[in-house]
Amino acid sequence: METITEYYNGINAGDYYLCDKCNVSKLSLNEYVTNIRDIENSIEKMRYCNECRNYLILKKWKCNVCKSTGNTRNERELTIKHCDKVVSII
Repeated sequence: METITEYYNGINAGDYYLCDKCNVSKLSLNEYVTNIRDIENSIEKMRYCNECRNYLILKKWKCNVCKSTGNTRNERELTIKHCDKVVSII
């Protein structure tokens, strides 16, 4: 609850919050509250937009043809292909 109040107090004061990774996207309330990571040896936090947060989380996949597995960080890829076939996301 404190984070929500903090967010709106800043917005009402004319501030905006940028993603700590890309420094381009203004964070929505949902991004500000949920996309948080701790900074090692610090009480400070890093906050990310959804796109940067998704980039930080690996997307794992498995090929339906050869059964090999892999991962990707590119969340803009809607489909991943291996052996010329679309793979299953696991």
